[in-house]
Amino acid sequence: MRSPLLLLFALAFLLSSCDDARPRGDDDDTADDDDSAGDDDTADDDDTSGDDDTSGDDDTADDDDSAGDDDTSGDDDTTSGDDDTSGDDDTSGDDDTSGDDDTTPPPSPACDDGLDNDGDTWTDLADPGCTDPSDDSEDNAGTTECNDGLDNDGDGSIDGHDPDCSDAADNNEATPNPLLDINGGYIDEHGTSHVIDGTLGSPASGFWMQISPAPANEVSNYNITIISNTDRYVVGQNDANTTMVTPFPGMWSRFDWTWVGSDLYVCHIEDDAGIALLALSASGADPTDPANSGCNGSPWLLMTP
Repeated sequence: MRSPLLLLFALAFLLSSCDDARPRGDDDDTADDDDSAGDDDTADDDDTSGDDDTSGDDDTADDDDSAGDDDTSGDDDTTSGDDDTSGDDDTSGDDDTSGDDDTTPPPSPACDDGLDNDGDTWTDLADPGCTDPSDDSEDNAGTTECNDGLDNDGDGSIDGHDPDCSDAADNNEATPNPLLDINGGYIDEHGTSHVIDGTLGSPASGFWMQISPAPANEVSNYNITIISNTDRYVVGQNDANTTMVTPFPGMWSRFDWTWVGSDLYVCHIEDDAGIALLALSASGADPTDPANSGCNGSPWLLMTP
């Protein structure tokens, strides 16, 4: 026979089992204490939207969110924060070359700027209106042919644009005529002095003057009208006041010249032609051996400068 105490324990155990098996009301309702929406509900304590929710304490949008403390648009944002290149270190700020350090040099004076400020074709110190590089005015009243604003020789070029103007003080815009190749002063082997000064042209101009030795010092002068540096001759009219050697005042003479090395020889081949053309056509000068013959049967005159 079983013990009464054992029976009591067994009865208590059965009552307890029945109590656990029956549906719970308020205290044990899963909608309260154990409900997934309650203490253990993933929407509360363990809900990913709660304490462990990525949008909560550990949410990257809060503490660890790149838009938060560590957001590159915050303290470390290089474009809008403290290190922004458009801020303190902006090249358009204190170091801008268009700011405090911008300087514009003053203009150069009119006589040192490389310009023809007064339009007279002369620039800076080549302009008569300039006294020195600091002069600030090129203005002047031109009085020479090469500084009067006119095309004096009719070649289509004016003043400084005319190649025949050497400078603004030049008073001849015309092309200078070439000179006689043997211009200069000489003494021939007989002691007679010769002064020759001829300029080519139509007609040519100049003179050939002869002065006999002292004490006579007689002078013969020939007024040059025709020159050929190529064929080496000069034609001139005997001066009416000729008193030496040439007894034909008003007539025409021809002089030929030739070179032997550096020695100049002259032959007075004609001295009494009635007109210039007759003197021009005179013949008889042979330059083959001027030291010994070839000038009307006589030697040519050796001219010493």
